[in-house]
Amino acid sequence: MFELFSAVADHHEWRLLVFGVAACVIAGVAGLAFVARARRPATAWFSGRSLRRRNRVLEKALNNIRQGLLMFDKDQRLVICNRQYVQMYGLSLDAVKPGCSLRDLLEMRIAAGTFCGDPDEYVATLTHDGTVQNKNVVLPDGRVIAVTNEPTPDEGWVSMHEDVTERQNARSALANARTAAERAEKEARSAHARLLDAFEVVPEGLAIFDANDRYVMWNRRYVEIYPECRDILDPGLRFEDALRAGLQLGQYPDAVGREEEWLKERMGQHTASHSALEQPRPGDRWLRIEERRTSDGGSIGMRVDITDLKRREASFRLLFDDNPVPMWVYDRASLHFLAVNDAAVGHYGYGREQCS
Repeated sequence: MFELFSAVADHHEWRLLVFGVAACVIAGVAGLAFVARARRPATAWFSGRSLRRRNRVLEKALNNIRQGLLMFDKDQRLVICNRQYVQMYGLSLDAVKPGCSLRDLLEMRIAAGTFCGDPDEYVATLTHDGTVQNKNVVLPDGRVIAVTNEPTPDEGWVSMHEDVTERQNARSALANARTAAERAEKEARSAHARLLDAFEVVPEGLAIFDANDRYVMWNRRYVEIYPECRDILDPGLRFEDALRAGLQLGQYPDAVGREEEWLKERMGQHTASHSALEQPRPGDRWLRIEERRTSDGGSIGMRVDITDLKRREASFRLLFDDNPVPMWVYDRASLHFLAVNDAAVGHYGYGREQCS
C-alpha cells in the first residue's frame, strides 16, 4: 500500500486525502482506508506543481472507474465524489461538492427520482462499529445498485456504488432457465414413467429395436412369450442373434430342416418397413407378429398369442369341411366362391376346382 504523508499547510489536507484514496483504488486494495504518517515536511516530497499533477492523475483515475465512489468524514460530509456516482443517480456536478452533507445528497437523489425511502432511516442504518456493509438497492427505474460502505479509521466511511442490473438480470435469467429445465426434466421423467407403466400393462408382447437392430427395451409380456430367451435378452443384443439362439433351442417348428433359409426369410420380413405374419410355436401354439420401422431407423415389434383363435378356426374348419350338409362361402360383391365343403362337391357334382 502507498504511504501518504501529511502536508504542513491545512489547505493541502483534503487533496492529500484524495490522493491516498486514488492510490488505494489503483493498487486494488479491498479496503479504502489508509494511514497518514509524517516523516518529513511535505514540501520535501511534493512541490506545488507535483501536487497538482498528482491530483489531476487522481481525478482522472477516480472518474474513469466504473463504480461510483464517495468518501464521507465523521460528520457525514462529503470529501470525495467521482463523476460516475453523479451520472449514475442523475445529479448535478455543480451541486455535488465536497462539504455537502449526506442528508443533502439524499434529498438531491429524491428530487432526481433515484432514491426511494426515508433519508433518516437510511442514515440510521449506517453503523460505525468498523463493519463493512454490503447491500443491493433497487432504484425506481428498475436498476439494481450494489452498495458497499466501508468505515475508515477517522470514523468516516467510503461508499462504492456499482450498477449490477445486467449481472442480476443474467442471474435471474439463469435461475429461471435452471428452474424451467428442472421442471421440464421432472415432467419428462413423469411422462417417461407413465409410458413405462403403459408399456408394461399392454397385454401384447412389445420390443423396441434401435437403428442397428439391437434390443433397446421390451415389456414383461414379451419375456413370457419367449421364456427360452430370458437369460440372453439384454440391451444391445442383436435380433438376428436372438433368432439364432431360438433356432438352436428348437423354438421355430416351421424352420426344422431349413434353418438358414428360414432365418433369411424371417430377417427379410423383420427389416421391411411393415410386416405381419403368423408364426407357429412349440406346443401347438401360434403368434401373430407385427413389425414396423420407426423414423429413426429402428423398429417396434408386437407379439400376440393367437393360439385360441387358431384352435377355434380349426374347429370351424373341421365343422365346415366334415359337415354332411352342402356348404359354401362366396364373395357377395363378385359372387365368386371362396370355399366349398365336400358335401357340396358331392351333392352338385362339380369338381372343387370348378368352384374356386
